[in-house]
Amino acid sequence: MGYSLMVGVRSVGDWIGDRFEIFDVHEGGMSLVYVVCDHLGKSGRTVVALKTLKDELLRHKIRRSRFATECRLWVQLGQHPNIVQAYAVEIIEGKPYVVLELVQGGDLVRWIGSRRLNLVQSLRFGVQFCQGMEHATRQGLSCHRDIKPGNLLITEDGVLKITDFGLARICEEMVAFRPELADGTIPLADAPKSPQRIIFTDPRDQEARPIGFANPEATRTVRPSAQENAGAQANAASARSTPKTLGPPVPATNGPIGVAMPTPTTMEKEKETSDYVPLGEKADPRLTRSGAKLGTGAYMSPEQFRDPGSVDCRADIYAFGVVLFEMITGKLPFRGKSLDMLDRQHSHYEPPSIVPSIPRSHARVASSVDQLVQRCLKKDPADRFGTMSDLRKAILAILSRMGAK
Repeated sequence: MGYSLMVGVRSVGDWIGDRFEIFDVHEGGMSLVYVVCDHLGKSGRTVVALKTLKDELLRHKIRRSRFATECRLWVQLGQHPNIVQAYAVEIIEGKPYVVLELVQGGDLVRWIGSRRLNLVQSLRFGVQFCQGMEHATRQGLSCHRDIKPGNLLITEDGVLKITDFGLARICEEMVAFRPELADGTIPLADAPKSPQRIIFTDPRDQEARPIGFANPEATRTVRPSAQENAGAQANAASARSTPKTLGPPVPATNGPIGVAMPTPTTMEKEKETSDYVPLGEKADPRLTRSGAKLGTGAYMSPEQFRDPGSVDCRADIYAFGVVLFEMITGKLPFRGKSLDMLDRQHSHYEPPSIVPSIPRSHARVASSVDQLVQRCLKKDPADRFGTMSDLRKAILAILSRMGAK
């Protein structure tokens, strides 16, 4: 069947082919995700997610083929508790869709800055992340290339699932084709548009310092103001709120439907004169350029800035080191306002210590946790953990010392 350019964005109540009935629609700059009822049930699930690219990006046959090929690699990963399962790639009216497991609960973004994300839970998520990536490695995947909180979904039972395997390269190609179409994480049902982050009041706590210069305030504990605490509490309450029902087949949930949208990992860099976000200005890992949400530079390793095509699993370890830093501290280690700034920071500046953010009740493991995060964030890939298995074992050793599993 030929490909129709007149389909556009479908609406709730529409059908895709004679099989999928739409109950919710999520639209980003490049991608579309439909929450659907699979009336044929070929995937073994009644309610699934369908992801595809917008029509304007699929006009050319080679792009449709590339998207389908990358999605089939995701399908080949099979089933694992810590991976969002891709069941199949379906070509409907000439347009490729990937049929995905629907994860109810939202993404990790909603957890960061909330009380439920304590040190133990952060480390447990770290173990689950490593387990999912170890499985992907065994299936032949060398690198995810877009690890970030928006691509780490959390089920209602608190299980972390990695999503968007193999799509980072596609996004890079698409952004090169139409840079104004770059987008960030897909909006979640009933999720706040701009998740509240904990912003500390001491400017020294926000600085990234050049390698080789000691931070005299490394042991200084900075407490958020009452207003900032109130904001964090409000965010935690929002994360626990009940979403609107998506449709009759979707069971009731305590959180939003989580379906991540792919985002580009590279794009044209813009010049800036300052390396730091001014005190009081909220940092956003997705950078704004010409009105579009661009990139995930806040999580990119130094080598990914230089040569994104040659990275391996150690780039994912670096990216997760940033995620772990953010889970524990509520903020990013580097918060430049452009990719140029982030490139300099990730390549030449040392991340702050996370020790001040670790509660006194866990003081005896604070140094070990800090060393683990700092090792993940080493500039030279050879100085990081060599495999996901090595990282997982290091996290488990700390959890064991804490008397947790």
